Amino acid sequence: MGKFYTVIGYDIYIYITGDETLIELSHLKKFLFLGSNSVWRLSPKLIYSKDVSRIFLGEILHLLNSEGYMIKDYNRIVLEQYFASGDEKVLSKKSYSFS
Repeated sequence: MGKFYTVIGYDIYIYITGDETLIELSHLKKFLFLGSNSVWRLSPKLIYSKDVSRIFLGEILHLLNSEGYMIKDYNRIVLEQYFASGDEKVLSKKSYSFS
C-alpha cells in the first residue's frame, strides 16, 4: 500500500496502491491542465500527464513529496498496464526503467 510517482523524461505518472486515496485533481490543476495542448489521463488509481513543463515538474514533485508520495522507477509499459487494469500484480513484476 502506498502513494507513488514515476517521472520518465517530462512525463509523470502519479499512482496509488491499496486503500490509499489519489491526490485531489484540484491540487494539480494549475500544473497539469494549462493550455489546450495539455495531454493527461485519469484512472481510479493513476494520473498521467505528458510533456509537463520543467518548471511545473519541479513544483509537482515538491507537492507530491509533501503529500507523502514516494518515487518509484517502473517502466512505461508496466505503468500503462497498471493504468488500464488497476491490478497491483502488474507492479509486483518489478520491471524497472533505466531511462
